[in-house]
Formats: sequence, C-alpha cells, structure tokens
Amino acid sequence: MRARAARANATGKIPVIVNKDVLAVLNRGVGTPRGRLWLRSVFKRMKLYDTMIAGKLSKASLPEQLLAIPIVESGYQIYDNGT
Repeated sequence: MRARAARANATGKIPVIVNKDVLAVLNRGVGTPRGRLWLRSVFKRMKLYDTMIAGKLSKASLPEQLLAIPIVESGYQIYDNGT
C-alpha cells in the first residue's frame, strides 16, 4: 500500500496519505464480501459518469484524482429529491 501511495504521490497532484485510519476504511471496502460487492457496484456506476466528470475537471485545470470524491461521497448514486 505504501509503495502505491508513493507512486501516486510521484505522479499526482493530490497527496496520498497512508495511516491507520485510511487503512481501516480501505480494509472495510476490500476486506469483506459485502465491501467488495459495494465497490464493484460503485465502479460500475462510475463508468457512466467518469468521462463527463474527467472532461469537466480537465477544463477547470483540476486533477483527475478528484474522480474518487463521489466514491466516498455518494458511491456514484444519483439521488432524486423530487425537484
């Protein structure tokens, strides 16, 4: 994990920090069958939006790493509030 973080830090614009809290969240996502199922569904939904979002990030000169924000924010789920 630390080696991957080091590679991401070498090429990305957003620092990747690895500590016990980060590892706990990652282990919840990949360390259980339920977590793996959730992540698979998130990445499937992400494919519907990543091209559009990446284009908007690029246009705004923002790092593509920000594509990960909806993963933790909403799991790329669209919520309709009725408006």
